[in-house]
Amino acid sequence: MVLAPRRLNKSFAKGQPPSQLNCPAVAASPLITDMNAIESYAGPERRKHRVFLTKNTEYHFRGEHCVAVRDRKSQKWLPSHLAIGRRLSGGVHFHKNGAAVPVCDLPSVGEALYFADDGRELITSTVCSLERPSRDVLPRYAETRIAG
Repeated sequence: MVLAPRRLNKSFAKGQPPSQLNCPAVAASPLITDMNAIESYAGPERRKHRVFLTKNTEYHFRGEHCVAVRDRKSQKWLPSHLAIGRRLSGGVHFHKNGAAVPVCDLPSVGEALYFADDGRELITSTVCSLERPSRDVLPRYAETRIAG
C-alpha cells in the first residue's frame, strides 16, 4: 500500500514543530532515561509492552497491537476507542511547513501513530513520550474491550 503525503489544515507557528505545540513539556520519567542510557544488552528487543503518550491520551500496546487506551487527565480507560484491537501500521511525520508524511517505522516523539487496518485510517496527535507501562497497569488491560 502506498500512502500519499497529506497536508494539515492547521497553521503552525513559524519554526516550531507540531510536537512542541501539542505536547506539554514533560521530561521522560527517570526510569526511561536510565533505560535509554544503559545499552549493555545488544540482543533483540524482548519487551512486549509499551505506551505511547500524546498530550491527552495513553496508547498501550502489546507487540504491534493496541490493547488499551486511557485518558491522561482523568486516568479512565476508554474501552470504545477506535485504536483498541488494531495493529500499528507506522507513524506520520510532520514537517515544519505542515506537510504530513507517512513513515513505515515505529513512530518516535514528534510523530503521530498511524493505524491503517480495518478499512479505516486513524491518525493520533503527536507522540510526547514512549514509555513502559507499570506492572500494576498490565492486569487492567482486561477492563478494555480487547484484552489481547
